[in-house]
Amino acid sequence: MQRVLGWTGALAMVVALGWVAAGPGQAAGAGAPTGDLAEIQKRGVLRFIIRQADSHLPREGSPLFVDRLWAQQLADRLGLKADFVVAPSRAELFPYLLEGKGDIVAASLQVTPERAAQVEFSRPVKVVRQQLVAPAGEAGLKKVEELAGRTVAVRKSSSFFQTLTALKEKLPTLTVVEAPEELETEELIHQVGVGKIPLTVADSDLVASVLPYNDQVKATMDLTDDVPLAWAMRKDNPKLHEKVNNFVIEAALTAFKTQKYVGDLDEIKKRKVLRVITRNAATTYFLHKGEQLGFEYELSEFLARSLGVRLELVVPPTRGDLTRYLQEGLGDLIAAGLTVTPERQKDMDFSRPYNHVSELLVARTKADCPADVKGLAGKTVHVRPSSSYATTLQRLAATGIDIKVGPEDEELETETILGRLANGDIPLTVADSNIFDVEMTYRKGLVSCFPLGDPQDIAWGLRKESPLLKAAVDAFIKKEYRGIFYNMAVKKYFKNPKSIQSGNQRLKQGELSPYDALLKKYSAQYDLDWRLMTAQMYEESHFDPTAKSWVGAQGLFQMMPPTAKEMGLGDVTVPEVGVHAGIKYMARLINEFEPGLKIKDRIRFAQASYNAGKGHVLDARRLAVELKLDPDKWFGNVEKAMALLSEPKYARKARHGYCRGAEPVKYVSEIQTRYEAYAKIAKP
Repeated sequence: MQRVLGWTGALAMVVALGWVAAGPGQAAGAGAPTGDLAEIQKRGVLRFIIRQADSHLPREGSPLFVDRLWAQQLADRLGLKADFVVAPSRAELFPYLLEGKGDIVAASLQVTPERAAQVEFSRPVKVVRQQLVAPAGEAGLKKVEELAGRTVAVRKSSSFFQTLTALKEKLPTLTVVEAPEELETEELIHQVGVGKIPLTVADSDLVASVLPYNDQVKATMDLTDDVPLAWAMRKDNPKLHEKVNNFVIEAALTAFKTQKYVGDLDEIKKRKVLRVITRNAATTYFLHKGEQLGFEYELSEFLARSLGVRLELVVPPTRGDLTRYLQEGLGDLIAAGLTVTPERQKDMDFSRPYNHVSELLVARTKADCPADVKGLAGKTVHVRPSSSYATTLQRLAATGIDIKVGPEDEELETETILGRLANGDIPLTVADSNIFDVEMTYRKGLVSCFPLGDPQDIAWGLRKESPLLKAAVDAFIKKEYRGIFYNMAVKKYFKNPKSIQSGNQRLKQGELSPYDALLKKYSAQYDLDWRLMTAQMYEESHFDPTAKSWVGAQGLFQMMPPTAKEMGLGDVTVPEVGVHAGIKYMARLINEFEPGLKIKDRIRFAQASYNAGKGHVLDARRLAVELKLDPDKWFGNVEKAMALLSEPKYARKARHGYCRGAEPVKYVSEIQTRYEAYAKIAKP
C-alpha cells in the first residue's frame, strides 16, 4: 500500500510499508540482490538503508524525515514499493549497501574521497555547514582558536571527526573524544545540554531542527564552509544512479520550505502540501510505539490523500497559538477538535461539522454529582479560563446560579484535568463527550453527571480567505461522515477499550499460564526469567493468542505488525511464534540500554519501552535529569518524569512529544506485582 505523505507524515510508513531489519543475524548471503534498476523493477521493491527506526515527533526541517520523504517519493516515481532497512549504526551503512541488503543509502552523507572510493554518490541532496554545539550558557567559542584546550565528542565514523582531526593539527591541545557509534548526533547534542559531554559538532540543518525544542544548547560557530550531502549507491548500478540524480534535481527545485502561505486550494495543490495545525494530545495526534496516531491525524491524512497532496502536521507550542498560526499562514486548516462558537467564528470559518459533542459535567462518583444544573450553586467547577467550558459556566452563572469557576492552567489538556479529578485534586470539571469517551477507554472511576447544554458542533477551522479549500473540505466531510473510514476511526479512538479484557482460561495445578513450556524454552534462550516474561505476557494479552489491541498489536505478547516483521519469525498469532517474538524483542530492548545500569532498571526501562516506545522512555530519562531525579533508576525517579510527559509544558520539549505516561508507569508496576506473586509459587 502506498500513501501520499508529507515529511512529517513519514512516520506512517511504519505501518503502511513496514520496517525491514537486516540485523547482524540476517546476513545477506551469496544470493543478496545487488543488481541495477532492471532487477529492482523486476523485484518491485526499492530498498532504502536508513540510520535508525526510532521515530520521533516530527520537527521542522528534521533531516531524517526529509530523507525518508524523498525516499518514498522516489519509490512512488519509479512505481515501486519502498522498504526501509535499518542499519544498527552509521558504520554499517556502506557494508549493508555493498552486501546487497539495500539499494540506496538514504542518509544524507558528506562526500569524502574515502567514501567515494567505495560507493557512487548522487547529486547533492542538500548543502549544510558543520557547526560547533555548546551549552546555552557558553560565553565564548566564537573563533576556531578558542577551541584550544577544549574537548569535543563526535563519532569516529562521522565526517565531523575528520574536520576536528584537521583542526587538531593547528590546535594540538584540542582533544577529540570518540563517542559511541550507536549514538545519533541528536543524542550527542542532548548530552551537551545536560552536561554529559562538553561540546559536539552537528550539521546545520539538524541543529536548526533541534533548537526549537531544546533550549539547553546553541550553535556557536561554523567549522566549515558549505558542505554538500548526498545519497549513496553501488558503483555498478548506473541506471539507478541516473534515475536518482534526475529525481534529486527535480526535488531540489520544487522542495517545499517552511514559509507563511495564505493562498487557497489552488496554491495548496501547486505546493502539493496540506499543512494541518493540530495539538499533540490523546484525541488529536500523538506517537505510540513509534507510530503516528490520533483521530484528527487519521482524518487529516485521509483528506490529504483525497486531495492528491501530502500531509504536513504543524504543532504550535500552545493551544492559544492555533488561531494565530492559521491567520499568519503557518498552516492551512486547524484540525484540533474545535467546538464551533460565536467567538471563534469571528476569527475563522468552520467546515461542515464532522462530530457533535455535549459538554458534560464530570465527577468522581454519582454521589458527587448534583441533581441538576441548579444544584451547581455554591460548587466549584475547574476548567481552563479560555475554554468553551468556561464560557458555558459563565452563561449559567448569568442566569443566577452561583457557580464558582476554579481556573486551571491554560496549558493543561482536558485529559490532564480529568486525571486531576480522578486523583481527587479537584471536585468537578467539564469535558466534551468525545474526550470523556476516550478517557473511559483507558480508565475507570469517573462518571458523567449530565450535559450542560445542547450538543455542539466540532469542525475544522479555515481562513476566511480560503473558500475553495472550505468547499473541498465540506465535500470531503459530506462524503466520509459516518462512512466506513470515519466509523472505524471513531470506534478505534473513542470506543474500543485500550486494554485487553480477561479471558476464562483454566490452569492446571502449578501452572502460571497455558504456555509455561514455551515461556521456559525461549526465556532460557535469551537469558530471561520465565516468570517475569509470564507476568508481562499476562499484562499484554491475558494469555489470549487471538487478542488484538486497539492499534493492531497481535498475539500473546501483542506485537505491533512492523515489530513482528522486524523479528522475522512469522505469524505472531501462533502461540510459539508469539512467545518467541515477544521474548526476543524484550531481550533486544534490554540490551539497548547501557550495560552499566543495574539489570533491574534496564529491565524496567525495557518494559516501559515495550509499552509506550523507547523514545518516550529516553525523553523521561532526560526530563528526570532536569527534575534532579536519577535518570538511571525507574521506581521513584524516571517513572515520575514519565508520568509528566502528558503535560504540555513537558511534552513540547520532549523529542517524542506527548505520551500518556501514566500507562507505562502502571504497566511496569503491574508486571512487578504479578512477578513477585509468581516468584513465590514457581521455581526459576
